[in-house]
Amino acid sequence: MISYALIEQTELSQSSTQRASRGILSSYNNVHSGSFDGKAEFRLQLQAAMRQLLCEPPEIQKVLIISAHGEPLTGTLLASRSGPSDEEELIDLWEYNDHFKVAPPNLTVFLSSCWGAYFEIARGIQKNARPCPVVIGPLVNVQFPHAQELQACLLRALDGIQLDATALANRYGDLAGIRRSLAPVFKKFNSRRYRSAYHQRHVLGIHFAEGDFHPGRAVGMPAAAPVEVRGILHELRAYERDGVRPVYGDSQGRTLVGLVRHQEEFDSPIGILNTEYALSIQILGQNQDTGEYSVHILRTRARGRKKGVPPAS
Repeated sequence: MISYALIEQTELSQSSTQRASRGILSSYNNVHSGSFDGKAEFRLQLQAAMRQLLCEPPEIQKVLIISAHGEPLTGTLLASRSGPSDEEELIDLWEYNDHFKVAPPNLTVFLSSCWGAYFEIARGIQKNARPCPVVIGPLVNVQFPHAQELQACLLRALDGIQLDATALANRYGDLAGIRRSLAPVFKKFNSRRYRSAYHQRHVLGIHFAEGDFHPGRAVGMPAAAPVEVRGILHELRAYERDGVRPVYGDSQGRTLVGLVRHQEEFDSPIGILNTEYALSIQILGQNQDTGEYSVHILRTRARGRKKGVPPAS
């Protein structure tokens, strides 16, 4: 038997199509259901869902379903509105990593969103999580019917797992059983039928543990894989919608214009000019007119002021 918790964007929870597709969920034990708009409500729903899943017996298979729109191109963010007329708030699961540090055993997280299984968003869940939940989801801008079909197949597969009692003591839970059960799901959704629908070689991704991702060949698609670079902060540009965006020059001579994930990671408040930073970024594209690269900044670490360059006034 499976116990599940469902948290979803309000727009999706109010959709008649979405409601009509939930028939399979009635076969399982619902410990929590809730909707959210914006970061504050998402945090409350996630807290409630994890609290209820932790109360379930350790041998029970548990599924946390997070249903939301994926932010285009990044492969790492969920999108939500805090109000009908408000701009979208970006939900970065790295900000909620503490909710997974003490996770219930035998937990699978299904990210029912576009690019939900991409690498950085999964690491935000699995980093320092004990036991480590399995994270599964699409690697594409998934169509709604396919996401629902995937959810149904996933639940049926997990429901068929015969738990090995000795595996429950493993900090990763019963991974052997999960691997066997999810293999047909993985094969089905990465078959020619689904590849042709998305013009992508791989449609479904599974993170059994941090660094244990399948299919390995999907690294770099469809969103850019995170890369590590060093860059000197040369400029802070002000935009009406995007606020201040840092501009770096890296060792390859590229100009990187950044979308910042956590502004609090930067000094004063975004960065100190002429200082070298170690950056973890995703390259989103290149402006053909200026030659500049638009990048999504995941993490930054100051390395020191560039020698021979005076402090910015």
